[in-house]
Amino acid sequence: MIERTKYHTARVMSGITQENAVEFLHTSVSNLRRIESGQQRCSPDMAGAMAELYGAPWIADCTVPDNYRPLSLTEATLKYIKERNDVSAVMTRATAILADGVVDESEQTEFAGIAKEIREERDAARDLLYAR
Repeated sequence: MIERTKYHTARVMSGITQENAVEFLHTSVSNLRRIESGQQRCSPDMAGAMAELYGAPWIADCTVPDNYRPLSLTEATLKYIKERNDVSAVMTRATAILADGVVDESEQTEFAGIAKEIREERDAARDLLYAR
């Protein structure tokens, strides 16, 4: 089975059929199906038009992965709080590592873990922004 993309998810969540969507998007059903199934890349212009039509701004956000599914507001809030706390827990060490302006070889692995925590918080903030 083909995994559905954020474009498919957004259209289904909006309650709009493919047949109705293509009229607004000025494309064909077969083209929309290829985009929704991930067989064809979605242009930024098309993603913007879909975002407007479906009321789903997250599909035009290039930082949102193609397999993205919006979380509920409760799920997104809890995820963000957890990730924010994780980042808070490592910031003292991040400051110590960066105090001399250099991440030396002995600090690289630890600093990579800190950077990962920060990316996870960024993604959780995005989930909160687009929560349903």
